Amino acid sequence: MTDSADARDYWYRMKIRVKNDDGIELSTICRQLKLESVDGKKYETDCANTEGIFRVIQSIPSPKAEPFKRWLVPRLVMNELKKSKIQSWQQKERGHCIN
Repeated sequence: MTDSADARDYWYRMKIRVKNDDGIELSTICRQLKLESVDGKKYETDCANTEGIFRVIQSIPSPKAEPFKRWLVPRLVMNELKKSKIQSWQQKERGHCIN
């Protein structure tokens, strides 16, 4: 997406840039989880949910990020609809409980 030769360095610099420009710490959006690598070892890897990924992609100043945004938006909408249905179902269930 960025034509960067070193993804790790780009990610490091992007986190600093976003913090300085937007006041947002990407570490609050991304959490480090130990994921298994091809070599069989587990490494701490920055991970995020769909909404977090969208916020990260929005921070990439590249026209190549646009297709990812267009692909991701419908998924965000579907996630919100699912959350709304689950919350509605939970509220109905609570209303039918006998105390």
